[in-house]
Amino acid sequence: MKYRIYDLSVRAMLNYSKPDGLFYKTVIDKNALRSCIKHSAHEQDDNALFYQILCVLHGNDFKYDSADLVTDLSDVIFYADFSRVFDRDASHPYPDDRLTSMSVEFFREILCKIAGDTSNFLE
Repeated sequence: MKYRIYDLSVRAMLNYSKPDGLFYKTVIDKNALRSCIKHSAHEQDDNALFYQILCVLHGNDFKYDSADLVTDLSDVIFYADFSRVFDRDASHPYPDDRLTSMSVEFFREILCKIAGDTSNFLE
């Protein structure tokens, strides 16, 4: 069994970050998220974590053919592509405000959307 997992461009997601006091807040709707997904997708080999997530989604007695490409997790699991986010070149310094926006708040917002619950998450 293989899983289709998409690459998500963190650099594109940072375009949706806005200052909110001392932190940056990232609010992304489905349309904005689609613009951040890179066109490449990985076919991840089967592993215990993904299998357990599928058990939660479909019940413990579900079966998949070993030749199937599973897309059930494509909406909630992604590979974060950080290329050109932390890269630095002395001749072309990357803007510091971009680096500042990579705060805990950014990841908190993403995790809250995945978990579906924003109350006391990562407090």
